[in-house]
Amino acid sequence: ANLAESLIVENTRAAILDYEPWGAPGKYCFCPYCLDLFRTRAKLAADVELTPGIIKSKYSTQWVEHWLENTRLYMKMMADAIHKAGPQLEIWDYTYVFPYDDGEALSKRQWSIPKDPRRCEEFIDCSMLSLYREALRQRRELPAEAFEWSDSPDLVLAFRRGSAFTCTVNFSS
Repeated sequence: ANLAESLIVENTRAAILDYEPWGAPGKYCFCPYCLDLFRTRAKLAADVELTPGIIKSKYSTQWVEHWLENTRLYMKMMADAIHKAGPQLEIWDYTYVFPYDDGEALSKRQWSIPKDPRRCEEFIDCSMLSLYREALRQRRELPAEAFEWSDSPDLVLAFRRGSAFTCTVNFSS
């Protein structure tokens, strides 16, 4: 089936992307084209030697930025293709809950997974990051009711806030 036929199922609201370029900066392409594109993005002179080892030791921040931009472009390409096939569909992206405002943690993580949902917000309707932000926004608007742990069996965590909100998580199998 073509993309449009596989996307358009009765009552389909969204297409969910799950693109995770694990290890891209360390494993992916070092061909002349990709190195030239990196050189241009990093504003490096044409005579600067670029090997995987040199890139990792001298230009790791710029290399991660290069892969973050590649990932953004891949995601945009996928979103555009989905919108062409199903213009009514929302585009959702699976991402991790992660401290994206912690620069040190982010730089370590992005070497292994060069993906930052903030860079895709112009064309992604919903991500874990946007859901988290919305939950925080709504939490600030809720009345400040008392937090209370609830009795629960082993391997079950339960709490409530007032009479309108209860959370129960089962950690058993």
